[in-house]
Amino acid sequence: MIAIIVAMSENRVIGREGKIPWDLPEDRKKFQMLTMGNAIVMGRRTYDEIGHPLPGRMTYLLSGTKKVELENCHTVQSLEEVWEKEKNTGRDIFICGGASVYEEALRNTDKIYVTKLLEKVEGDTFFPMFSEEEFVEKSCEILVPQKAVFYEYERVQKKGKFTLSTLKDLWYDGKMVTKEKQLRIFDEKSGKWEVFSPVIFQNCMRPEEVTIYPLTITLLAEDRIQIETKYQQREFDLKDKEIELCEWEAKIHKVECTHCENCGRCGW
Repeated sequence: MIAIIVAMSENRVIGREGKIPWDLPEDRKKFQMLTMGNAIVMGRRTYDEIGHPLPGRMTYLLSGTKKVELENCHTVQSLEEVWEKEKNTGRDIFICGGASVYEEALRNTDKIYVTKLLEKVEGDTFFPMFSEEEFVEKSCEILVPQKAVFYEYERVQKKGKFTLSTLKDLWYDGKMVTKEKQLRIFDEKSGKWEVFSPVIFQNCMRPEEVTIYPLTITLLAEDRIQIETKYQQREFDLKDKEIELCEWEAKIHKVECTHCENCGRCGW
């Protein structure tokens, strides 16, 4: 699971001059309870404010200017590096700020944990907006009476065995290029699945020479993707659509040259 964890005021302030402009022990206790034993990700300013890796957690410092390498702290250049390093650890990943890191992580986030102060605060750093169509409130509890409320939001899952949210986990920089998978999209009007796969090209003059052209899926907007194969390029709005990502295996055929007019250009 990838989650954002944040404390903010009513006017979405999360910081002022590189500091958190309030002191809320109950929020720190909630933060520790959720993140302990997991991985946390933060930008340079957030790390500098804390001053050290947090015990009992794997810390990733997302920075191109500061480098820290310790037993429980590593510097990374991108969030994709974190996804790759953590994919087989069994740990959840918590994004801890600052604002630009939150904004970048939103598209991959499964849950958002928010401590909301019931007052407006002056500040210069704000938590980015997120759509209530994408995230639904799952729980709410009073953290400090008349002062702070703790919310848990969860990404709305789309129909189907495979969702756009989980598809994004396989992307690098908003794109997936694959020779091992096919994407199926259900068309409710026709009642049929549209299937997009890599393409095999086998030269009939030299049948031992086989080329596989990949399937490329690119994120254009929050619910819109572009699918590109060797022979076509199409765009799809995936909101409320049923989609599946399936394993695909190249099937190589034994071919013999038929001396056709399209010599050297046949393929499946």
